[in-house]
Amino acid sequence: MSPVHIHMSLQKNGENDSLNIFVRLLFLIPIRKEIPLLKLGGKGITLRHETDSPFAEGNRNTDRISYQEIQKIRRGMKEWIDRIRDFYRIIQGFLAKINVKRFSWHTELGTEDAALTAILVGLLWNLKGVTLMGLGHFMILTESPEIRVIPHYAGERFRTYLDLTLRFSLGQAIKTAILLIWNLRKGREKSWKSILFRA
Repeated sequence: MSPVHIHMSLQKNGENDSLNIFVRLLFLIPIRKEIPLLKLGGKGITLRHETDSPFAEGNRNTDRISYQEIQKIRRGMKEWIDRIRDFYRIIQGFLAKINVKRFSWHTELGTEDAALTAILVGLLWNLKGVTLMGLGHFMILTESPEIRVIPHYAGERFRTYLDLTLRFSLGQAIKTAILLIWNLRKGREKSWKSILFRA
């Protein structure tokens, strides 16, 4: 079955933040999702995003997600995961089939204190190293990753750009979804039987 290609680019430059996601399925259906602004505020998170696909006209929307809604989503996801048997094993099996075609992460970092800048640069290198180790452990790196950390000692600066391209089989994704649904049903059956035995 034809592969699915996902290209993601994340850019942060001062207050100009953007996240672009491009999905190509069966070489025929491109879908682009742009999130040009992610703003944290006292009442929650504000998102401005644009979607472009052959199924709908490109449009811009603004959404606000409260922290209460975020907590509700987090609890719902945890409950859903807990009800699926072997959830992490199934997901790990799917991740092992994903090819990382491109991984590029460049960062410029600086503060007014040269010593503090050096410490932060070292921590950032460690973070990127751990990230690469995680990718190499759970996924297949088909190209050499590119990571850079550029220190600036003359003043405050923070810019980062992350470019990631993934490829996986549509059949493998469907198989994973079926396994999750099947194990969800088995989990429900097990819970129901345990209730009957306790009664």
